[in-house]
Amino acid sequence: PDPTKLHIHPWLTHGAPFRIDLASSTFAPLPLAGGPHWREGTEDFTESAFHPPLMSLRIVHPRLPFWPVELAPSIAGSNSTPMMNINNVLRGLHQGLHKHMGQVDWNSLTEGDQQAVTGAFKARCRAEAVRIGGSPEQLRNWEIKTISEGVRRVDFLQGRTTFKGLVPIPEASSLLLLTA
Repeated sequence: PDPTKLHIHPWLTHGAPFRIDLASSTFAPLPLAGGPHWREGTEDFTESAFHPPLMSLRIVHPRLPFWPVELAPSIAGSNSTPMMNINNVLRGLHQGLHKHMGQVDWNSLTEGDQQAVTGAFKARCRAEAVRIGGSPEQLRNWEIKTISEGVRRVDFLQGRTTFKGLVPIPEASSLLLLTA
């Protein structure tokens, strides 16, 4: 491998043996049918995400131009070198997309964008209730609870929330584009 070029672990580009719905309130990678067996928390998820290792990472998406997800490596132990692993990147991305949006952010949108984000927000709240399950009354209560928590950054993806990978941005060694 070219030591000057950033290499991204295949699980973060196109070759993941799992599916992640970034809209779900719970970080829960689901195995792909017929894919290799793995479990979250196994050493597979602690493999280095990048070579050479990155000390910081910014993940951007065209629908989130003002809200990049900023990540830094975790330190596994007192004698460990900081390293960004697959788990850090995926969990950090999920957490970053679930941050609340403020009124100033909302007011910066056009009326058309507000309508699209509102539709995605309502769909996410409904889907979250269905994921939890229960009686019709429980589903409605869960949907109301989720709605009361407000719009999140993930809603700006307007329903395109299945993680498809990260793509390097040329000329920017620590900037990656989210594909969803």
